[in-house]
Amino acid sequence: MSPSHRTLFPAARSGLLSPHVLALAGVLGLSATVARAQEESTTTLKEVTVRSAQDVQTLPAPAAGGQVAKGAGLGLLGNRDVMDAPFNITSYTQQVMADQQSATVAAVLENDPSVRFTTNAGHAYENYTIRGLE
Repeated sequence: MSPSHRTLFPAARSGLLSPHVLALAGVLGLSATVARAQEESTTTLKEVTVRSAQDVQTLPAPAAGGQVAKGAGLGLLGNRDVMDAPFNITSYTQQVMADQQSATVAAVLENDPSVRFTTNAGHAYENYTIRGLE
């Protein structure tokens, strides 16, 4: 038996209580205290109703000039303003495509400095990288 058991529990010193019995008594006392605390703290909350007023299909409004939008649909993040997005985004509108008379996606993406083309102009397959990702 350790010296701490001899000084704290005189009955254990005389051999009446073993350390295992003392540990079991401590566990039972702790579990009774936890059960009492759970009974006392039971609270029922009011029902909460959540409603959404945002239409997830609505596109963000175009910025002044109509060439780019003020936001974008970011998948799980929903429609976000460009200033609230966690990364840099540029959303081109239908007007910029019409003004440039774009025939392909590559023609629109030429406006973005982070896009690099890996094929020649007019190629049947438009291969490009965006920030180094193909």
